[in-house]
Amino acid sequence: WGAAFFGVWDRLKKRSQAARKVIAAAGARDPIWNEPSMLAHAQQTFLQSQYDWSTLNAMHTLSYTTPAFARHSTLLLAVLNELERKNIMANVQIQHSMIVDAYSTPDAAQGSFTVAFEASALDQLVDKDGNVLFSDTKPFIEYWQLIRSGSTWLVDSITQQTQQLTAANASIKQFAAANNMFYSLDMGWLFLPTKGALMARGKMGVSDINNH
Repeated sequence: WGAAFFGVWDRLKKRSQAARKVIAAAGARDPIWNEPSMLAHAQQTFLQSQYDWSTLNAMHTLSYTTPAFARHSTLLLAVLNELERKNIMANVQIQHSMIVDAYSTPDAAQGSFTVAFEASALDQLVDKDGNVLFSDTKPFIEYWQLIRSGSTWLVDSITQQTQQLTAANASIKQFAAANNMFYSLDMGWLFLPTKGALMARGKMGVSDINNH
């Protein structure tokens, strides 16, 4: 965790400067490309998403996500529901946020931008009886990509700062794409079983499910 955070924001500043140039150029053609309003929209969406995830409100996520991301998010929430668990994010606070990437077509009609969020929360995985399976208060960094959709921006992907790119399995990712499935490099331990021949020795907060 400490290694993942070390020097992150210093490294992101150069990317942010390049993103600002893209946004400024696009903004000369279309006012939707406005850095403060784009960032504010992303922040509001981030906080709303934490609440909807905590309450398993898959339907509400449809209003601020792309169709593909909505299907993936709905599926993940269905799995949590089937496991009779909730991942409750309480006292969510955004510590830092910055637009670190931006892309625009020449006419500014289409494009995307990515926001780096550093946030803190009381992150708890709770079972149907209210037992806390795992609790975490460490800050976390995520990268949220939003894609333009008409007069608004929709979330299209969320990436964890802690994921290890070297752990990615290209064949599994290709299999998922070829079979209308979704692939996640780092799924963490939300779906980690507490019993079973294969997974019983897994520990919440330590073990990881990768290439999910």
